[in-house]
Amino acid sequence: VATEGNTSTSSVVYTHNLGTRDVVVQIYVADTEAANYGQTVYADVVRSSTNAVTVNYASTITSGTYRVMCIKIG
Repeated sequence: VATEGNTSTSSVVYTHNLGTRDVVVQIYVADTEAANYGQTVYADVVRSSTNAVTVNYASTITSGTYRVMCIKIG
């Protein structure tokens, strides 16, 4: 699980170290001040290796906006 920090790009690599590409990735709005707090965020997810995923957002994001969860399957 990771909370995204400030980025200057819309593509972010998250290292999960789970040793497999068989992961489910869910992203939600983590900013408790946001009107849409807790809502699911849809982004393009690439399982870039057995230990990382790359999330491609529609635009750059601000610190603490999204929470990313990687769940190992199997």
